[in-house]
Amino acid sequence: MQKRLRIDNFASIVLVVILGMIILEFLFIFQVVHTNFEEQQRQELSRYVSFISQSLEESMAVTADYDALQNANLYEKAKNARNDLEGIAAVDITNGDLEALMDKHGFTGVAVFAPSDGDVIILNSTNKDEIGLSTKSWSYWNTAFKQLLNNEPVDVGRGEYFQDFWVGPKTKSHTLKGYFKFGYIHNREQNYLINVYVQSDEMIADRAAGSVNKTLDDIRDNIDYVDHIGIVKAEILKAYRTTDYEGSNKEPLIMYGDIKNTGFTKIDYDVDKLMQSGRMLLEELGRDNQKLVLKKLNDSEMLVIIINSNEMDKLLNSILKVTVGLTLLAGATILIVNFWMIRKYGALMDVERERLDLAKSFQKTIQSMPAMLFHCYKNEMDEIVLSYNDGRYFTQDELVLSDSDHVKMDTLYTPDFMETAEPHILKAFNHTKSRFEAEHGGRFFDIMVSPVYDTTMEDGEKKVKEIIGFGSEISDRVNRTKEAEYLATHDMLTGLPNRASFIECLEENIDREEELFVIYFDLDKFKEVNDTHGHQVGDEVLKVIASRFRLYANNAFKIARLGGDEFVAQCIGLDIDDVKHMTTRIIETVSTPIEINSIVSQVGVSAGIAGYPENGTTAEKLIVEADRAMYKCKKSGGNGFHIG
Repeated sequence: MQKRLRIDNFASIVLVVILGMIILEFLFIFQVVHTNFEEQQRQELSRYVSFISQSLEESMAVTADYDALQNANLYEKAKNARNDLEGIAAVDITNGDLEALMDKHGFTGVAVFAPSDGDVIILNSTNKDEIGLSTKSWSYWNTAFKQLLNNEPVDVGRGEYFQDFWVGPKTKSHTLKGYFKFGYIHNREQNYLINVYVQSDEMIADRAAGSVNKTLDDIRDNIDYVDHIGIVKAEILKAYRTTDYEGSNKEPLIMYGDIKNTGFTKIDYDVDKLMQSGRMLLEELGRDNQKLVLKKLNDSEMLVIIINSNEMDKLLNSILKVTVGLTLLAGATILIVNFWMIRKYGALMDVERERLDLAKSFQKTIQSMPAMLFHCYKNEMDEIVLSYNDGRYFTQDELVLSDSDHVKMDTLYTPDFMETAEPHILKAFNHTKSRFEAEHGGRFFDIMVSPVYDTTMEDGEKKVKEIIGFGSEISDRVNRTKEAEYLATHDMLTGLPNRASFIECLEENIDREEELFVIYFDLDKFKEVNDTHGHQVGDEVLKVIASRFRLYANNAFKIARLGGDEFVAQCIGLDIDDVKHMTTRIIETVSTPIEINSIVSQVGVSAGIAGYPENGTTAEKLIVEADRAMYKCKKSGGNGFHIG
């Protein structure tokens, strides 16, 4: 009986020991799995954030292009509004006048800003609540107003400046309840500002922003643990965390996405350090099992992701359930099972990681299939010969070579392409990878060339056997860049160079200290054409006049449109007699009657001439002096010229 008790006691002790070891084993495995999972979680988040940033690059580029078009569109409408109010003093503009402008041009609202004792006030507005308001506390906006009223370029570092016009950044208005684009154009003669604005969702740029929002929505919908995602401005996020940041005309914090300012601005982190280091912030939000991911997207914007911890922890919970079951079965051989389980779960995590990496690699491969793929080598004549040529572009054009068709590369590729590519290919033959952009057949490619070594060399010498090249088509990006560059330097209506392009050319000629003259042209009686026949006919008349100016354009005479009915030219290498003769001929040509849709219009031209260096040594000074000379001509009857 005593022996049986001793056996039972021993069995109980062994059972307790085994249970204790099982518990210790479970805690050990839990700690290992939990630590590894948290590290893997952070690594996966970092990869996803990098992937998301790359996915947004294209959409953000499209948005930037459309923002430029949006500002240009508002500029054109503002000039038309100024023409409609020409000759009317600020105090004489009625609310009915402003509402008529709003209906005619599709503005959300119109206001008149005027100088007053060192301040700028809202003299009249379609929004009655803001009439009489001072703008002294409007920060850089007030500075921009004063610069416009002083005929100075706006250089506040925000928005975009054109001739006599400044448009601020997309702005939140607390009085109007929404986001708007506010533009301000200067009426020089009566010295006041016409403020025209439209609600953000009425502007074409929001169709581009929709591309960014769609990308963010796709990311949120396809990643289970992402609750919300968006893009914020870094400077505004910093302001939200350090100041009250309330009041009228404030830039919005959240640019895109479905992020709401529900507490993520209150967490303790340094925005400047995150922007400088580029590190990813991962912090608990302290509510709803959510975490905040915050990372630099570009020089001015940050990516914000709110993730659901419960969704991310599902994988950990599944692993722990399996761990408990297997640990219970491993009681008898605890040490062996310990080693086996750690290896097993490490392998499971590796398999899962490899599966995710393979899926992402496959997706990336499909998305980045080369549009151009070639192999080449040097023959006995030191000529570059193709041994293989393939890719989406050549498959479409049926220009594929098999690996047995060895032809000289310049027989298949254009001379322009070879001129660009050959130095990089020769560089690769000298053991150096190289990357370049080149045009072929009207398309543009981003190409990487790398050396391929002969592995049969017995002496260990690295000999380049051939060169392999991969090319991705970038035609859309290149064409979009060219279009944006053209829009930035040319007038949208006439196609002539714009003010910025003209000044850049003028400054270059001044730097060369060449003798030159600036001629400022202003059309006489053009307002009557608009008032009598409408702006559509007026625009067609401007196009015809621009084409007449082009008749005289050459290396010695360069013409540009400043805006409205104002044009400016520079004459290089001509003396004053030649300039006077050319100006007279231009006035005669432009003043010839113009017929548009059976409507005959005739305008005159007043011109002012300023010479370098007599009238000024800077581009802006020469333009101002020529403008003054033109006004003297206009006051004396017009349809001629005056020399400053």
